[in-house]
Amino acid sequence: MSDKISVGVISGSYGVRGELRIKSYCAVPEDIESYSPLSSEDGTRSYNLALVRPVKNGFVARITDVTSKEEADALRGTVLFAQRDQLPSLPDDEFYHTDLIGLEVYDTGGALIGKVKTVQNHGADDLLETQLAGSSQTVFLPFTKAAVPTVDLASGRIIADPPEGILPTPDYADVWRAEIATLFPELFPGVLGASLTGRALQEGTWQLNTHDLRGYGVGKHRNVDDTPAGGGAGMVMRADVVGPAIEAAMASASGRWPILYMSPRGRRFDQAMAQDLATCSGVTILCGRFEGVDERVIEHYGITEVSLGDFVLTGGELAAQAMIDATVRLLPGVLGNADSVVEESHSSGLLEHPQYTRPADWKDRPIPPVLMSGNHGEIAKWRQAQSETLTEQRRPDMWAKYTSKK
Repeated sequence: MSDKISVGVISGSYGVRGELRIKSYCAVPEDIESYSPLSSEDGTRSYNLALVRPVKNGFVARITDVTSKEEADALRGTVLFAQRDQLPSLPDDEFYHTDLIGLEVYDTGGALIGKVKTVQNHGADDLLETQLAGSSQTVFLPFTKAAVPTVDLASGRIIADPPEGILPTPDYADVWRAEIATLFPELFPGVLGASLTGRALQEGTWQLNTHDLRGYGVGKHRNVDDTPAGGGAGMVMRADVVGPAIEAAMASASGRWPILYMSPRGRRFDQAMAQDLATCSGVTILCGRFEGVDERVIEHYGITEVSLGDFVLTGGELAAQAMIDATVRLLPGVLGNADSVVEESHSSGLLEHPQYTRPADWKDRPIPPVLMSGNHGEIAKWRQAQSETLTEQRRPDMWAKYTSKK
């Protein structure tokens, strides 16, 4: 184990007088000051650190002999280290991030999964970014007792039981597949791992692979975005980051395989699009963040922009999961009753009729008598009339399209 433990990072300058913005990795963030002087990883530089005041996600600090903005900017990205013997001892089930990096990860059957590359945290549990054995691809393993039951620092290994969907599965012929390019691969499968879509995923009826955009980032800090050309607010995802991720996602694609980008300016997603996607061999979906993606990526790869509606989400991951769910449920064998797909809303150009079940009378509200009559012809007429009435009242746009075809 290393004698040095990373306790923070210099994230940039603050103001014009040499003050710096510091992020602390300490359990008690203010404790970083008590470990001063801190050092660089190779020990060639020493930093006498004094905290000035807290700011959002860190502190303003001063370092001896840093007196200008230029000197502070030059230290941006510098990881700060303290000596291990300065730090408190940890309980048996807690570990310093430095000690986890580089450990080999094995599954519960003894097969090598890969090696821990970094430890990250996006607001919940720590995530072990693990580079897969024999590959440049990385996956994010939740650092929980369930997913990582054993950490053996002495032997340099971790025993992991990854949740369903974390590890890539072999590509099966003739199986519909979704390839997702995202900054947050740990968000998948999400809701897609539950209920009917989750069972179908486990049974191999469809497949899901993620591609971490951060892995294609540029420079030491894996930057994935930059300021908009011509000025403006926000950041734009770089073409030289997104492009390689798209190419990796499409490497094994065959047949009719669209590339979609979840974007509020895109074509509105509907049932007809879901039905069309279900007839494809698969789909690659780019989940946007920030102010969007460099337009040249969309033009070069012939990407279709798709929107769930006239609203804006923080990122494309939720939208992608909704679109995949609507598509996967149409694949043969996913739903228990194939007639469910035929009768539900939008399939016939109309909203679905009301549904009822037992008890026959609830709070003085009986089931419509026609549904209890056993006369299937009259039931079909009633349901058709109800669908038409609901569509005309609630979705005049659908009603106009429906009546124009009659």
